[in-house]
Amino acid sequence: MRKPMLAVLAVAATLVAGLVTVASTSNAAGSVQTLFGGERPANTVRDSDPNSVELGLRFSASQAGSIRGIRMYRAQGMTQQHAVSLWTASGTRLASATVPAATAVGWQGVNFATPVALTKGTVYVASYHTAEGYPAESNYFAAGPVERGMLISAATDPTRNGVYTYGTTSVMPSSSYRSTNYFIDVRFVPSGTTPPPTTTRPTATTTTPPGTTTPPVTTTPPVTTTPPPSGTYVQPGTQGYRGSMSALTTYSAANGRAPSGCSWNQTYKYLDCTSTVLNLDHVYVQGGIYWRGCGDLNITQSVIDWYPSKTWHNIQAACQQPSAGAAYTIRNTTLQTSPSVTTYTGGSDIGGLNEYTGSVPMLVYNSLIQGFPQGLDPGRNSIIKDTEIYTQNAQCSGEICHSDGLFSQGGDNITYQGNYISVQFGIPAYATAAVFYQSSPGSTGNRLIGNYLSGGAYTLRNESSNGLDVIDNTFAGGVYGDYYLKPGASWGEWSGNVQLDGSPVTG
Repeated sequence: MRKPMLAVLAVAATLVAGLVTVASTSNAAGSVQTLFGGERPANTVRDSDPNSVELGLRFSASQAGSIRGIRMYRAQGMTQQHAVSLWTASGTRLASATVPAATAVGWQGVNFATPVALTKGTVYVASYHTAEGYPAESNYFAAGPVERGMLISAATDPTRNGVYTYGTTSVMPSSSYRSTNYFIDVRFVPSGTTPPPTTTRPTATTTTPPGTTTPPVTTTPPVTTTPPPSGTYVQPGTQGYRGSMSALTTYSAANGRAPSGCSWNQTYKYLDCTSTVLNLDHVYVQGGIYWRGCGDLNITQSVIDWYPSKTWHNIQAACQQPSAGAAYTIRNTTLQTSPSVTTYTGGSDIGGLNEYTGSVPMLVYNSLIQGFPQGLDPGRNSIIKDTEIYTQNAQCSGEICHSDGLFSQGGDNITYQGNYISVQFGIPAYATAAVFYQSSPGSTGNRLIGNYLSGGAYTLRNESSNGLDVIDNTFAGGVYGDYYLKPGASWGEWSGNVQLDGSPVTG
């Protein structure tokens, strides 16, 4: 079951800044609960679909309660009022209201005139009607339903969590396309609890339900959010291990199983490996890896989870004299801190894979790295391609760690291409960036091509790389600006870089 990324991806903290939200969305018992909390779409610019469409979310609750209202994410460019509705799974409208017109980007909600009672375990649909485009994130539900508090997106069929139906009038949406999330949410209160008062006067207005005549349904699905034309980067929820967990061999301190050449450190709950070459395929390691070998590391189609380790690393390649030509290759793999870990307590400046010397190339493709203060710290000749990276706040000796998506401490010929990198906004650490080139002034041959870059004090920070090529990247915002260039470092080719709205970022 897919949990929301709030605890694991720094996307949660990264994306929550500046949102327009309804009153309390805490999921503690006795308060109003929502499914998506402070999340926002990967791209907050609306899809400019010219057709009128009803967009919805199928959901249920693990406890009886009531729906006080519905909220929707207003993407950039959406300014009109929107009719929202709550439906039974069979298409009976239970309540409706109107979200007033607004221009601010973010969550906007409205309460019903009267809360609607919900039955435990029963599927309902929350929806809104739009003729001005909408936010959309394809493959959001591909890994399974989302669960938060007592709310869960409809669990019986993940592809139908997000639904739509085209038409000029409001009808219950029922079609689905590519497990897309249209960012509609509910305000739920469990039975036997009293929600806190809203901090603003409710703006709900009772409306007469539109006619129920079903218009012709086009066979073309709604257009999902596409990246700006500046480059092709992977979308959230598409990379890493995407198969069934049951297809993986589980290694843990609890079950005592270990790959050949490895054994469990039962005190600190990590896998201690001594083999010269370490090959891992279709494995689920619970506790991280300390590898002493000096040859190649190959990990494919696997999940390596730091939890419940008590060490400072997830994967530590500890060899001090690597073999000539050694490389660390990771494909279609998830490196993570477990969703149950809300604050990482491992080492400072440590990512999903840490290499001791900085001389062995990391070759990482189509993978997911989430939940650490750093994504990766690649050395020379590394390639990080088509990978999702989300950092998480962490405590280092009682202070907030630096947080960087890709953190190069020197090295030539490093390529970052087609990645989706999101780090937390506003961490009070001077060096925070989505991509950071630090130390070893004079490194050359480095390239940053076609990536999505979000968060950090400056989204891109170049302190050390000379002639750094920055091409076709999308800058989604940092606290102080898009980039920082330290005297002594320099750009090479700078072209095709844009912000989310398509406006150019000039070097």
